[in-house]
Amino acid sequence: MSLDQLLIRHPAATFFARAQGPSMEGAGIFNEDILIIDRSLTPKPGDVVIALLDGDLMVKRLVYQG
Repeated sequence: MSLDQLLIRHPAATFFARAQGPSMEGAGIFNEDILIIDRSLTPKPGDVVIALLDGDLMVKRLVYQG
């Protein structure tokens, strides 16, 4: 059984990152968790996303306002 085949749909658009800090514990993402990130997916409101802010990656829930 291959984890790549089970977890990665778009290998060319997928990367891994390690979570740091407690800000997403409510979403089940804990400090030091390994995240599998697929850049080919289009996020919709309520999704957990990776955002780039001032050169740093952040894990947040997507919410549109206004």
